[in-house]
Amino acid sequence: MPAAMTKAILRTLRADGLVESRQGQGLFTTAQSVLRMRVEDLRPDGAGLLDLLEMRRALEAETARLAAARRTPDDIERLRAALDAMAKADAAGRDGVAEDLAFHLAIAATSRNPLLIKMIHFWSALLQDTIAVIRKADKADDTVLRTRQMRHAAIFHHIEAGDAEAAHRAMIDHMSETLDRFRAERGEGPAAGRSVRSERNA
Repeated sequence: MPAAMTKAILRTLRADGLVESRQGQGLFTTAQSVLRMRVEDLRPDGAGLLDLLEMRRALEAETARLAAARRTPDDIERLRAALDAMAKADAAGRDGVAEDLAFHLAIAATSRNPLLIKMIHFWSALLQDTIAVIRKADKADDTVLRTRQMRHAAIFHHIEAGDAEAAHRAMIDHMSETLDRFRAERGEGPAAGRSVRSERNA
């Protein structure tokens, strides 16, 4: 990591009270009773978009796993309705952002984990912005649209079947495919854009 970037990160950590410098001893973490996070630090553009996608992949893969393990018939009906709404939005040529967000929030709710639900709702506005950026970039590519529909459907079917590990993998593959495409657009090499799926199969 470049020295300038390291210094910038350390300045942010100090400003947030997460670390402190002790003369002659170095840098130490501080005891924390409150999570400090600023929504404005998470921006759905440039490198910030990749950061958000990586965070989404980590959090939403786990929500998908838990959703598959904890789903009820009512949850499945809500998820199916959200999936159908996305398909109708795509067929009608609408941006489908609200429908896409509703599907992911429904998965979070089905996880029954209050902390995960709070985390995802905390940045749901940014999640919506991220989805809007992705869908705008994908709008002219029918292959990408079909792939996204198939990946969303796969996530749903694994949750419906109660296959927690398959739901987890399906969400990772969905998010990793998007990450790889955006990394490629930024001109990052194959190593930087290597997906979790590729790492798993290595």
